[in-house]
Amino acid sequence: MHSFINQNGNIVAIEKSGISPANGGLLHGLGVFTTLRIYGGIPFLFQEHWNRLEANAKQLGLADVWTYPVVYDALMNLIEKNRFKEGKARITLLQSNSRFWKVPKYEFETDMLIFTSLLPHMSKTELALTVSPYRINSASPFAGVKVTNYLQQIMTIQEAEARDFDEAIVLNERAEVCEAAAANLFWVRAGIVYTPAVLTGCLPGVTRKAVLDLAHRLKLQVTEGAFHIEHLLSAEEVFLTSSTRELLQVCSINHHQFPSRLNSVYEQLYRAYKEKIRQSHNI
Repeated sequence: MHSFINQNGNIVAIEKSGISPANGGLLHGLGVFTTLRIYGGIPFLFQEHWNRLEANAKQLGLADVWTYPVVYDALMNLIEKNRFKEGKARITLLQSNSRFWKVPKYEFETDMLIFTSLLPHMSKTELALTVSPYRINSASPFAGVKVTNYLQQIMTIQEAEARDFDEAIVLNERAEVCEAAAANLFWVRAGIVYTPAVLTGCLPGVTRKAVLDLAHRLKLQVTEGAFHIEHLLSAEEVFLTSSTRELLQVCSINHHQFPSRLNSVYEQLYRAYKEKIRQSHNI
């Protein structure tokens, strides 16, 4: 993480930042966030990230304090202050007050925290996945919402890594394929691109939406729906999408192999995504 953060519109050194012990986000996980890539000092797909963040905040009932221009300027000021061009940024909105612990009224009903970082080194370009024993509840009020309570995702990845896998596929309560622990999931069968529908409980990822748009532009047939693991295991290609990791190919699921293919659908979408970045940022 870089040396400075933006807290409620003010740039402060990270060691001098502070948050109330009675903050609702800290105590109860009552907050939402989004993580986005920075290319050439410019945030990628900021409008799409903001739209989801704002919608998620309203779903949790957070006070409508922060606006697109204010948050965008705060992020750009922080990027300049931290003097970096390539990496990632996280924008977090937290409810200031806890309904169980009363303290004097805060200046901001919703706290905003923005911090930036370089990307971690990724040695693998293809991932080995397993199926997680943990499930997503599609009827949960948090299904499809990027809340700050990330404990289930962390435990899912830790459990998979303990069995020497890189990531895990998570099913919902109906045993439908939902998503990976920290990414959206796509697969290809007979030239058709499949991905779980939002109704399964998966997160409507920003990169997921960008890839779906690119697939339509490339005139690929796309199906969003509810599928069981057998449908996924019979695929010819599998890949993950996330804002920080872009598109990542899956080489195996529970040791079932997916051999690399020349001019695969994954490669077509990967090239199209990289071109979208270049056109958006003139790089």
